[in-house]
Amino acid sequence: MRITKPIPSADIRLIIRPRSFLMVFILTLFAGGCGDSSTGADTNPNGHGNGHNDEEPGPHEVWMQNHAFTPSTRAVGAGTTITWRNQDNDTHSVTSGEVGDPDGLFDASVGPDGQFEFTFGDAGTYVYHCIPHPEMTGTITVDENNEGGSGGDGDDGGGY
Repeated sequence: MRITKPIPSADIRLIIRPRSFLMVFILTLFAGGCGDSSTGADTNPNGHGNGHNDEEPGPHEVWMQNHAFTPSTRAVGAGTTITWRNQDNDTHSVTSGEVGDPDGLFDASVGPDGQFEFTFGDAGTYVYHCIPHPEMTGTITVDENNEGGSGGDGDDGGGY
């Protein structure tokens, strides 16, 4: 004769499992909100970044976001390296010259989360655009008297 153990009722399993699932779900939600979201101060010697948790471009950055260059104008000193960072989900280009008339100084395709750097050695006004999105245009103004660049926003060459 064989002795068997009773099988738990299906009703009991339905009561236990949903509660366990609910508890795991609630704990997961609370745990997801925990953690350190700070990025710390920027230590890049070229001034890339801003130490503000990537809320705005640093003094030597231009972001590609929402199909626009942000900021669209930048005033810097001769010898400054500008970094364009793609914050969009689309690939953009950073192409020197007017829309439809590139001048060949620089031309880079920048995918999502990618970046491109260019050092402006000579004073002058440099226009650029995005070939796939011609509404995206920008200007870098380089002042030879402002060695190393101020990182300004284009108003007066001053800082933020």
